[in-house]
Amino acid sequence: MSSEVGEAAKTLGEVARVWVGEPGKLVAAQGDLFQSYADLWGRSFRRFLGEEVEPVAEPEPGDNRFKDPEWSANPYFDFWKQAYLVTARWAEQMLDKTDGLDERTRQTIEHGRRIRAVLSQPENAPLTLAEQAALLLAVEENLLNALPLPAVATLQIDLAASLAKDLPGVTDRINRTGSMDDKDRAALHAYVKNLLAALAPAAAEKDSDDGATRSA
Repeated sequence: MSSEVGEAAKTLGEVARVWVGEPGKLVAAQGDLFQSYADLWGRSFRRFLGEEVEPVAEPEPGDNRFKDPEWSANPYFDFWKQAYLVTARWAEQMLDKTDGLDERTRQTIEHGRRIRAVLSQPENAPLTLAEQAALLLAVEENLLNALPLPAVATLQIDLAASLAKDLPGVTDRINRTGSMDDKDRAALHAYVKNLLAALAPAAAEKDSDDGATRSA
């Protein structure tokens, strides 16, 4: 855990270093964030007075963190939900606009985005434990590094449609016991790679290249 925190701190430090070197862009970006906060505060106050208002920010489809109705029905919770979403999306935009980052830092950022993507799943069709294990294993072993971020949702759908049918023994064991052995990991790794080969060949080829490099 301490190494992960240290890695995150280094990444944020590198991003901050780039932006401090361009104070004009930094001030403009901060102005955008503060304007969003002001808009959110104004709309929240109007809602408190009984007016119906459109939200400033809404969760993406499949983001189950806010599926409890209270996150929207309760004005207090709704305010903090939207404040979180505004801030998180502003931070994502900041990263997209950050020029001059070294490749290692940018890869770390993209890796974090894929972790968040696989943790989101459709509310009406939650993934099984085995399907979640396959996705998290794919992230852990860097199989998704070359997969375009929007395609992660497609991979989730493909897994949900075929994993239990194609690997019934593995999926049943993981769903029953909540654990997996080395053979299960190898089976899931190979299965996800095959899905990626059809979904995004570049992602599968990138993993093969990385594997060859590690073996050399």
